[in-house]
Amino acid sequence: LSLHDALPIYTLTGTPTIVPGKVKQGDQFKGTLASVLTASNPNQPAFTQDFSFDAWILLPATPPTPGVQVLVEKRVVTPQLQGWSFFLDNDRLGMQIAAAGIAKNYSVATMPAIPRGSWHFVAIVVRRSGVPQAGERVEFYIDGALKGTASIVAPQLTANVNTPTALKIGSTTIPKFSSFFTGVLDEVELFQTALAPTDIAAIFKADSSGKCVGQCPQLKIAFQSKTTGSVVNASLQLTNGGPGNASNVTVTAITCTNGYVYAPQNGLLKIPFVVPGATNLAVNATTGFNMFFTKPGAVPNGAFACTVTWTSGNGCKQTQVVNIPQ
Repeated sequence: LSLHDALPIYTLTGTPTIVPGKVKQGDQFKGTLASVLTASNPNQPAFTQDFSFDAWILLPATPPTPGVQVLVEKRVVTPQLQGWSFFLDNDRLGMQIAAAGIAKNYSVATMPAIPRGSWHFVAIVVRRSGVPQAGERVEFYIDGALKGTASIVAPQLTANVNTPTALKIGSTTIPKFSSFFTGVLDEVELFQTALAPTDIAAIFKADSSGKCVGQCPQLKIAFQSKTTGSVVNASLQLTNGGPGNASNVTVTAITCTNGYVYAPQNGLLKIPFVVPGATNLAVNATTGFNMFFTKPGAVPNGAFACTVTWTSGNGCKQTQVVNIPQ
């Protein structure tokens, strides 16, 4: 797959050179404005909470001018700086999150540089649930292994970072000489969820066979509605974002904030449990289900968030924070 195959929901403009990639074809960026790709879609997904980026990358043996080289970003500078950017800084992975006009770069000083002259798999995972809690961080992976983490701070922790602008691939929103990417990208992908370490390892191990071979389906739980009495009855919806069917989606753990606990009713849906309708959930299909929560020693009141962990067929595992509003 080239970029043109891996981002099918976008209209791509730009003229990088098609060259042999890690998986079939890749796109060669030459460090110039002419080779920058702009990916636009009027209905492009919002990246408001957890999200992830991954790609195969080939850096030339001879480095360009030292500095920042943008891989992918979605950012605006007016009326105020907002959005996000995945980049290399002297061949080391980094990320910027901009919110409410304030930008913060995240990186790890001890992280190794990406070796030049050979293909390497990179991934950056943003764990940002939208509510302040422990564990909100940016994770940096090279060749399937975690190489460092950086804690996310306010206002980037909770503020909206989505923008209506198009994706830029190979440059910043405001191109500068040192911001242009020089090298080859293949299998670029963005996820509206936090990839688990097992997902990243599986994509890396797929190697030149391609990430769609043996890759875990990307599942997402969305809050729909709730009723509150002595127990909070939350209606939820599970969606399979692909690339393949999700079999036997099984919730294995639930932990909540603000004193709430998961409380199965009438002996139903005791952990672990298979999500109703998710024994073989097709790509883009949804299934609705209910979960119940109590607040021991207190009347349920106020918003809370629950970290839900589940598994699906082929050993896939995923964790997501689900926000239950007041």
